[in-house]
Amino acid sequence: MAESEMIIPPDMLRLIKEYQSLRREHAASQALLRQLEQLKEQLPERGKAQALSPLTQAGTPVSELTAVLPQLKQRLEQIARLEAEIQQQEQILLTVLQSDPLPYAPRSQRLVPHTEENKKKVVVVGITVLFLILLLLLLLFVVLLH
Repeated sequence: MAESEMIIPPDMLRLIKEYQSLRREHAASQALLRQLEQLKEQLPERGKAQALSPLTQAGTPVSELTAVLPQLKQRLEQIARLEAEIQQQEQILLTVLQSDPLPYAPRSQRLVPHTEENKKKVVVVGITVLFLILLLLLLLFVVLLH
């Protein structure tokens, strides 16, 4: 028996290759989409977003996602580090506020009596400073995202 070979016309072969290329791109974009969905849970809802200029020359969804995912991960890591630092500073502040006064005090503090009212003022000032730091970090985050 003679073997028969199928002959594919060149224009059909080009379409088949293009189809295969599109399938590979689709598979890659699905993996990127899953990564983006995981990262989406870490981001707050922002409502309608403004259109940004393309990050890549191709401007395709796959290339744009590939370009933006490392930046997004880096920003989320930076936010997590800053939040951890804020929590650490809050803990230090609470520890200082709850600790007993030192047996010695700088000259400037010797003149201030240790009353409950003064302690409350220190707490209010500390919380206000912490709030201002949080506001500054939030402003920094918003500016970095835009």
